[in-house]
Amino acid sequence: MKTIKNVVPLAVAVAFFAALNVQAYFDPSVGRWASRDPIQEQGGLNLYGFVGNDGINGLDLMGLWHWKNGKRDGKPRAIVIPDKKGDSYSDLATLVSLDSTDVKQWLKTWKPNSEVKVCDEFTVPNTVYIDFLKPIHAEWFWWPYSQGEINKFTSQGYFVLYNENVDSVTVLNQLSSPNIFGFENIADGDLNQPGTLQTTDNFGLRPNIKSVMRYKLGGLKMVQCFGGVLPWYNLVSQNGYYWASVGYVHVWDAPPHGF
Repeated sequence: MKTIKNVVPLAVAVAFFAALNVQAYFDPSVGRWASRDPIQEQGGLNLYGFVGNDGINGLDLMGLWHWKNGKRDGKPRAIVIPDKKGDSYSDLATLVSLDSTDVKQWLKTWKPNSEVKVCDEFTVPNTVYIDFLKPIHAEWFWWPYSQGEINKFTSQGYFVLYNENVDSVTVLNQLSSPNIFGFENIADGDLNQPGTLQTTDNFGLRPNIKSVMRYKLGGLKMVQCFGGVLPWYNLVSQNGYYWASVGYVHVWDAPPHGF
């Protein structure tokens, strides 16, 4: 994921939005936006609200797709709403961090883009699976890390399902779920350690992983020793996993929480 390092000069930004005829005026005397949200009560009881009153984490430059109530809601699927007829699915994919070419697979209920109406409600995948596989070296360290992952994703509004000691069949079922947004596997990569995904799976997961997945995930993490020497790099790389918007293999370190 690229980070914008150069700030656009203010004059350029003003000219850009003026050319798009984007108008949103703030009235400091009353402490709110001067115009009502065009989607009315569908955006919440506050008709003058802006991205759920969370302008730090929310962005609505063009008044397009947005989360119902301004954010992900902690349920297996999250609700999204277009602001005008024909809002594009590519813009929706950007909002929800999923691939636009898979929209028919992850959007419910899909219909032709031209038939999208103002205030239609759709749902998108919002479930993150976190699998912590025992035994694992330094479990005293990695178990608290897994709990930190739960807290991180929950705070971001994802619905988190945490499991311990799952087998390859369970993992394949998770990856084929119609509600899955992301997947994380925290395990001991040493083949000599019983109970890890590599030994219990007997290498059967990797050949089947893509065949069961309905669409590219929004995020995937493999946190396990020896991840670099085992064949996980065939599916996941440091620069991104083919079936995910963001994907990494972390070999020895404790990576930052989240995708």
